[in-house]
Amino acid sequence: MKNPENNPMDVTADAAAISDSSISLRRLQAFCDASGFDDSDVIMSHSIRSEDLSVKGTVDLVFGDILTLISACRNIEKDMIEFTDFHNECADENARLRGALDGALKEYVQLAASGDCGNWDPEEEPHVIKAREALKGGA
Repeated sequence: MKNPENNPMDVTADAAAISDSSISLRRLQAFCDASGFDDSDVIMSHSIRSEDLSVKGTVDLVFGDILTLISACRNIEKDMIEFTDFHNECADENARLRGALDGALKEYVQLAASGDCGNWDPEEEPHVIKAREALKGGA
């Protein structure tokens, strides 16, 4: 740290500049992690009033935009987790319903084959054909 006159104020100012630089670099890294840009693609300018990023001269982002981007990424991640949970619930419900259909179909075909309710071929009935197609269709 430069302090030619041994003035403690200068040391504090230098330390603050180093601290600000460290924070700026962490913000830059967070932006790159969230956006997919490489840090070599980003030009960062820092002043007392603002911290701006420019990506290959085409996108100008201020720090508030970076926070918005990071927040949007977190929201997307949260939405993906909720979607995955919902998908898993649907898959479980699908398996439960397929099991119920399979059981009912077997009972119905067995009853029809017994002759206790008449004499017909249940395999020719449209609802039996559709049920078998649905069960073949996969999970």
